[in-house]
Amino acid sequence: MIYGIQEYDCPTLKGKAESWYCSENREECKKAKVACAVIQSEKDYHEKDLIITNFFKFLLASSSGNYGIIVLDDSHSFENSIEQAYQLSVRASEGTYLYDEANVSTDVKEFVGDFLNIFAQVFERCLIPGQTDGVVGQEYVTGLAALAFAHDMKKLKQEIGSMAPGKDRTICGNVYYFVMRCTKASRFQFYVRSDFYEPNEWLESEIISRKEDIGYIMKKRFNKSCLILATATPGDANKHAYSCSLRDYSECDIKITPAKTAVFPEIDNWFEGLSLLVVTDLGDTRQSTPFSKALDLTTAILTNRQERTLVLFKNYRDQTKANAYLNGLFSKGKLFFIDSSIQDSDFVEELASKSQVSLASASSTLWEGINILDLRIAVIVTAPFIRPVVGKKLTYPDLERRMLVRLQQGIGRIIRRPTDYGVAVLMDSRFEKYVKKKHFDKRLLKSTQFIQSKDVLAKVEEALARGVEN
Repeated sequence: MIYGIQEYDCPTLKGKAESWYCSENREECKKAKVACAVIQSEKDYHEKDLIITNFFKFLLASSSGNYGIIVLDDSHSFENSIEQAYQLSVRASEGTYLYDEANVSTDVKEFVGDFLNIFAQVFERCLIPGQTDGVVGQEYVTGLAALAFAHDMKKLKQEIGSMAPGKDRTICGNVYYFVMRCTKASRFQFYVRSDFYEPNEWLESEIISRKEDIGYIMKKRFNKSCLILATATPGDANKHAYSCSLRDYSECDIKITPAKTAVFPEIDNWFEGLSLLVVTDLGDTRQSTPFSKALDLTTAILTNRQERTLVLFKNYRDQTKANAYLNGLFSKGKLFFIDSSIQDSDFVEELASKSQVSLASASSTLWEGINILDLRIAVIVTAPFIRPVVGKKLTYPDLERRMLVRLQQGIGRIIRRPTDYGVAVLMDSRFEKYVKKKHFDKRLLKSTQFIQSKDVLAKVEEALARGVEN
């Protein structure tokens, strides 16, 4: 069993290991023969005949394991993991938070301030008007790299490492590691991306670095191995297989099993306890007024129902807006927001095992990858489209396919066992057409009702009562 980096203790950080620290110091620790479980796990990865691990550990291992067979369980999540594993981004709002609000040292503030000065220039000068993505010019990459010589990086690393685990240390580590990547610029590509909805707002922008040779790395990862993709919602099998491995396949290379015509009553019966309510009169929740109406309706559900609820958003921008509104109405004991600063998977698992706490998030973990005890209601506020990787073009059909996969996985949080039941409320009016797409499961469509917002509470009560009876 090979776990993710954050599951191991770091003797230097005196706590859980962190990706930015391991990436920066792994080779030094090896030379110093530090008794590190992360280094030992990497050794096991290359030496053992059978490895069970997570996507990130598989993707970020130092070289190919040369396995004959590779099985990707829940492979629909793997497509997004590729992008996240090889990409590091810092939002302007995160940097300004460190500079203006966080309790960090003067040295860290000065370092972050210099980083933000260059970031602001990148935003002003590297984005073509009308475009949301731009390449960071070499002079700005060089300017960011120069920060590593203008500041005492060894001291900064020690200061960041001594900070308490949490949001402040994670963001500080990402800024530090981003600058260190700029000192090795030939290995990476650098981009700036504005916010889709507020393209002129610097605070909503992000600066991004991606590994240059992802195609080469992926080729080494999979080599000539037989690949087994286990997924509930693949959409187009050929596109899915290519997106996971970046290998081309012919029709004869891919076998789908069981056949699409196969019938499994014991699985079909699970869907009997699930109801889907699509609210058709709220409008497009990408827009401010429909989004506010969706939050008001979410508030009504949380206020009137005692059952455990999961509230899902398409991105952290929407989650932040909802957090500011809903946290003023509900205590953390009633509704807990899991944001990108929470890196401790044990903490998330612990929350998921407490049936009295409702959860809200845009995190992939909550959309796709966790069992939530006694979950009865899922509120999906926005259609979960994932923005294309910066520097990579994706067609709309592929983006829609991925969105439908994520949507169905979010709904599926409710029915994890044969005895589970519950109701999913889809707020965005666009869902009325999305649930009729060919890649949306017909068993889910069979459980769907199209309703008005005024009828939501009554329909939720009706669906839950029916689930209890069954």
